[in-house]
Amino acid sequence: RHTYITEENRFLLITLFCIAILSFVSVFRGKVSFDYIKKYIIYLTTLISFYLAVNLPPEKKSIRLLLNLNLVISTAYVIRFFFPGVYTPGGRLTFDFSNSNFVAMWLFVSALLLIYTFVTMKTRRSRFYVAVLLGFLCYFIYKTEARNIWIALGIAAFFILYKVFEKKYPYNKVSIVAMMLYPMLFALGYIFLFEAGILESNREMIEYG
Repeated sequence: RHTYITEENRFLLITLFCIAILSFVSVFRGKVSFDYIKKYIIYLTTLISFYLAVNLPPEKKSIRLLLNLNLVISTAYVIRFFFPGVYTPGGRLTFDFSNSNFVAMWLFVSALLLIYTFVTMKTRRSRFYVAVLLGFLCYFIYKTEARNIWIALGIAAFFILYKVFEKKYPYNKVSIVAMMLYPMLFALGYIFLFEAGILESNREMIEYG
């Protein structure tokens, strides 16, 4: 019988358990706010989600269903954009979310799935439609003014493309250097655009973006 509890997995489970113990000890022994507790919970659930994603690969039918649902959701984003009430008074895109950064995170997930859908689709018509949706979602992310999403999107897109084309383009030093330089170049580019007056900033963006 196949088992997922390998030595590597066992080490990860022990690590998660230790992090959980340290987290709860620090919570009960210190004066920690509820918002801080939520950060512990989100961090732990993220690690567990990564563990499950790596060790419990989905079936092809499930993947196809997920990609198709994402196409529907992405299309719904585009349709909703042309109706009123999608912006805050400050001009940030929210799609009726309480915070523009929340919608940016959901747009980020949909964009990643669209990238994977694009590189795996075979017909030009389907790829064109996915490319249009991806262009809209990137524009939406830009309008949320959530800067960190661009760094995450670039890194995640790189790994998706690498996984798809790893046989044709093996991992090399150039790709490693590119990944190391991308966050720094993004930060330098943002500073340049901001200093040039191309990008506008506000207090909300600095505090939450």
